[in-house]
Amino acid sequence: LVWRGDGTSWSAAAPLPGPARLGFAAGWCAGRLVVAGGYAAAGAGVVNLDEILAYDPAADRWSLLGRLPVAVRGVSG
Repeated sequence: LVWRGDGTSWSAAAPLPGPARLGFAAGWCAGRLVVAGGYAAAGAGVVNLDEILAYDPAADRWSLLGRLPVAVRGVSG
């Protein structure tokens, strides 16, 4: 969900691609939400992620910006 700033409600937005993730870094840069790293469920455990994703609210679209040098979780941005 995204708060569109009309002051009245939330609206649906494009879902984050890939598995549900936790422990990622997030920040706002050049009008886009950037999400990096984190971890996701994998079988009976978890797997660290190396993706750097960006959400463009004007286009309501996620894109892959690149990959981290190593898969990490519990980071900050």
